[in-house]
Amino acid sequence: MKTRCKMECTSVKESSDKQFDYTFSPVIGESEENKKFFKYTPGGNLNLFCTNGHDFEVGKEYYIDISLAE
Repeated sequence: MKTRCKMECTSVKESSDKQFDYTFSPVIGESEENKKFFKYTPGGNLNLFCTNGHDFEVGKEYYIDISLAE
C-alpha cells in the first residue's frame, strides 16, 4: 500500500535549541492537480520536528509518500 499526499508547508518555527517544527496541511484547489488531491484527501495536519533544519518553506507544496514499513 502506498499513499501520496500533496501538502503545503503552513508554518516553520525554530526553537532556541535549534529544533525546527514544520506544519503541513493538505492542498486545496488552485491548480487542476490540487483539485484532484483535495477531492480525495482527508483533512488534518502533519507536524514534523527536526533537530537539523531542512529546506521546507512556508507556502511551498510538497509530496509526502506513505508506505508500509516492513
